[in-house]
Amino acid sequence: MARKVVDALIAINKFDCPLMIALTSIDLNPRFYNINVSESKVTHILAIEGGDVKRLTRIAGRLGLKVRYIDTRGGIIWIENYAPCSFCRILFSLGGVPLSLDLNDKKVPLYRILLPSRRSFLAMREKLEASGLEPQLLRAGYRLRVARLTPMQMRALVIAYENGFFDFPKRVNLEALSKMLGVKPSTLDEILRRGLRKLVEEYIAREEPIRL
Repeated sequence: MARKVVDALIAINKFDCPLMIALTSIDLNPRFYNINVSESKVTHILAIEGGDVKRLTRIAGRLGLKVRYIDTRGGIIWIENYAPCSFCRILFSLGGVPLSLDLNDKKVPLYRILLPSRRSFLAMREKLEASGLEPQLLRAGYRLRVARLTPMQMRALVIAYENGFFDFPKRVNLEALSKMLGVKPSTLDEILRRGLRKLVEEYIAREEPIRL
């Protein structure tokens, strides 16, 4: 049975992520491509305007974060945090996945997330408030009604769609998209193919009775 998946945009006014704290205290202008959250690690994939990644690398090193370059010419880097912040721990515990991350004009982190149900969405709001993170819900709605997609498949398909991977001609190719998602092109190709197969199967298998 298909289920409703919640797509929400939340501002976190009080945060304990060391990377966010560092970025809000300096004059670098980051552009976040992606954020991957697991139980023991959070990977931020971002670019620094002007390609000045050396300064951020030094700051990350002082914070105990691991830095891995993807594209030094474009200033795109991975920053890995092996002590997930409160927001990411709560999101992961409820089966949610992040779609995007940005900083607004006041340098407040804006997280766009997918949560598997309305119940998990309400639970997340409650947990965020209880943790003292001062969440502010900016937007929420039902995004998908597909039951069999994994969180990774959901996230990959949405990001691919919104970045023009399915446009003709494509606005982003598989290699560029794989950098945004932090996976190998061959891995991303498999994720997208499996996800698309499930979508097609569900659409083709769906049957509605005709009233005679």
